[in-house]
Amino acid sequence: MSELTEYILFSHMMQSLESAFLARQGKGEWHPGGWGERLFTHLERDHAEWLPDTISVYGAAQRMLHIYALRRPGEEFGASLWRRPEGFLRTVLMLMEGPSYSAN
Repeated sequence: MSELTEYILFSHMMQSLESAFLARQGKGEWHPGGWGERLFTHLERDHAEWLPDTISVYGAAQRMLHIYALRRPGEEFGASLWRRPEGFLRTVLMLMEGPSYSAN
């Protein structure tokens, strides 16, 4: 996968995450099966304790995707995240649980 293709994939994931987040706030259209929708479905199903902090989870996930897009962490990394949004979500939540995380 080329660097440009990888960047486009990360951009698509960021847009999908934003669309799913806005749809859950009643400010956008639902896109069933989309990457962001799958991520939030996993949040609701497997990590319900984080639902009160959905805004923080969304913000942290967007920041991580943006950093990955700019740093291009390696061939096929984006494709791996695309296939398994639940793994990316677990990483986001793990980092948010760390002692240095602040939602502010």
